[in-house]
Amino acid sequence: VDFQAAQKVDWFIANSKNVAGRIQKFFNRKSVVVYPPIVYPEKVNFIPKADYFLIVSRIIGTKNIELAAIASKKYGFKLKVAGKPIGVVGNEIIKKIKECEAEYLGEVSSEEKAKLLSEAKAFLALEKQPDFGMTTAEPMAYGTPVIAYRGGGYLEIVKDNENGLLFDDLSVDGLGVAIDQFNKLKWDRNKIKKSAEKFSEKNFEKKIKKIVQTFSITHP
Repeated sequence: VDFQAAQKVDWFIANSKNVAGRIQKFFNRKSVVVYPPIVYPEKVNFIPKADYFLIVSRIIGTKNIELAAIASKKYGFKLKVAGKPIGVVGNEIIKKIKECEAEYLGEVSSEEKAKLLSEAKAFLALEKQPDFGMTTAEPMAYGTPVIAYRGGGYLEIVKDNENGLLFDDLSVDGLGVAIDQFNKLKWDRNKIKKSAEKFSEKNFEKKIKKIVQTFSITHP
């Protein structure tokens, strides 16, 4: 029934090439890819980098935040985590974060989030198969590189040694090795910020309008 209903859709718009691949696989339909928008500040005064890594996310099991907390204690790097816990599992993860002596900030305002994203040494993205992973584009808009697991939609955002670092071993030790590798590299904040421009609200609106206009012409 689901497959039959999908055949009646005029156009599919996917939020990533990753999701477009799933639409092709399960519905045998092509998609137009339009990346979702992030808040992209046109002008950013780069503030000095602080000595901590950052995660901003809903606190749920699939984000592998607990893995990051354990790695921070084992490998001696500072970690800050912001976000809302979801359910019993979320609260258990917060408990583990505190046990590992990482800093849990709770939910933060837009202003606080912007400051954290700007001054963090790097943003950690550890979901195994994200549909897209727009949270990795947000820190880049502030010139902050991303350390991400090599999977899902992260592959469409993070470019090795340009705006971040991709790693293959999604484990405590795998992240520790990635952190060590990251610390040996140099990063161009202007170049990183530029790489996130294609995910701006302006670009999103431009692409959606073009799709609507094209559809109106082909389907009068």
